[in-house]
Amino acid sequence: MVHLKAACSMLKESQFLLTDSRQSLAESVLLPVLKPEERTVDFQLLFESVPTPILVLAPNPPYFSILAVNNCYMQATGKQRQELVGHNLFDVFPDNPADPTATGVSELRLSLNRALQDKVPDRMGVQKYDIPVSNQSSSGFEVKYWSPINTPVTGSDGHVCCILHRVEDVTEFMQQKAQALEDAEKASLLTEKSEQMEAEVLQHGNVAITHSAYDLLRHFADCVVTEQHRLVDQGV
Repeated sequence: MVHLKAACSMLKESQFLLTDSRQSLAESVLLPVLKPEERTVDFQLLFESVPTPILVLAPNPPYFSILAVNNCYMQATGKQRQELVGHNLFDVFPDNPADPTATGVSELRLSLNRALQDKVPDRMGVQKYDIPVSNQSSSGFEVKYWSPINTPVTGSDGHVCCILHRVEDVTEFMQQKAQALEDAEKASLLTEKSEQMEAEVLQHGNVAITHSAYDLLRHFADCVVTEQHRLVDQGV
């Protein structure tokens, strides 16, 4: 009986030792990976390194003052931090005065107000919002298209403390789409003209058609077909 009790005691001790050894092994392997000073996140660095253009706006309509900006936003707009932080959003980015149909400011202000009132993200459709540019040679506005989303950030008291204005520059996509539509319209016009010319030739049967004239007409029609195939291959 004594030997049995001793064996049980040794077994329990071995289990505790095994558990302790596993825990020590985990600590020895995992904890040294990060130093104490490396176990905290530098959120300022994280924000500025996010590969998406972001502005942090104050919830102070109608101004929506700029509180912070990340590096990607500055690259997308060509602006420096001192040109943005501390300024009112629509003073920095007004509507293009050369475009009487511009609605960038009014549409963005409505979206920001909705996000502030409803306290939920407000996703906007693609917006044409030209941005002011200036350099040594010229100044004016650059045509830009954006896909924005405005996200309110609430504090512990439930009040909105700021709004994240995140955008995606879709200018190149919109320009390619417009070019594709223009090419499709040109191809359609060419087809229509080709059909009209062929119809006119057939209607005037008393006019002698030389082989060279007929070949020219067929060459024109072949060019139209080739252009249509090219547009189809491009996914128009």
